[in-house]
Amino acid sequence: MNVAAIVLAVLVALLLAGCSSLRMPPPAANGEDTGPPSAVFPWPDWSSETEEVQNLLAYYQRMLGVSADDLRKEFNAVNQVFNRDKTENARLKLVLLLSVPNTTFRDDSRVVSLLENSLSRTAAAESPRRQLVTLLSRLSTDRLRQVAQVKDEQKKQETQLKDELRRVEEQLKRTDEQQKRADEQQKRADEQQKRADELQEKLDKLLAIERELRRKPGLPPN
Repeated sequence: MNVAAIVLAVLVALLLAGCSSLRMPPPAANGEDTGPPSAVFPWPDWSSETEEVQNLLAYYQRMLGVSADDLRKEFNAVNQVFNRDKTENARLKLVLLLSVPNTTFRDDSRVVSLLENSLSRTAAAESPRRQLVTLLSRLSTDRLRQVAQVKDEQKKQETQLKDELRRVEEQLKRTDEQQKRADEQQKRADEQQKRADELQEKLDKLLAIERELRRKPGLPPN
């Protein structure tokens, strides 16, 4: 979550919402003083909510600087308070804690759920609390969308890698089978060559015996 974006957007909204507290009637067309206004229409006083939102933003900024152990303790405490009281302040404080990056308890899905059930969503458009809720909802929804896109891309890459691995394994299997057949053929060829060598050796011995017999004189008669 971009802290600078939150602070800038919310504070600008708060300044716009709190720049006036009364709606006065327009001056007379001829410039004459028409006396005190017959009716005054007061605008809602957002100063209390403005201060609350400013405190929440300051709280979030402080939480970015605490240790992981202290952050976990703070989360557990705030979570217990919200489960017990369900106040808007406790809800928003819990939302901000769940939005702190690089924590084991960060949960954008729960953030969106908490904000969807926030009573501030139905407040007046000028409500600082509603503006904060709207901004946090947008940021969390965008992050969930980005995370989903990353997961989809990772899933596609995993599928492609698995397909490639399967093709490589199949190719290796075919290569192994071809090598096995080649080894078997070589084995048969070696056996045939061995048999031929043995036959040739026998034939050579017989020919040697025959040549030896031809060189010997005839045997005397009995």
